[in-house]
Amino acid sequence: MKSKGDIGRCPTSARPKMVRSLAVEADGDRWKGDINPKIRLKGQWLAEAGFKPGSRVNVRCIAPGMIELRAYGSRGNRYASVVY
Repeated sequence: MKSKGDIGRCPTSARPKMVRSLAVEADGDRWKGDINPKIRLKGQWLAEAGFKPGSRVNVRCIAPGMIELRAYGSRGNRYASVVY
């Protein structure tokens, strides 16, 4: 049985993949009609998934509607990744 503290934790071999529902927001100048989609990621769950403040990420479009984020590891060859 899961406790409230287990919801959304980083996946391990014993747990299913972490899933988050995020809104795609409108960003830009509405007056000029220059509107672009924006997705904000924030929260403790990112740190638990291996994304640390100040680190860099690679973002790759895998298919329409699907992106992959990969955080640079401390040695440049270790990655944390999340696919949406």
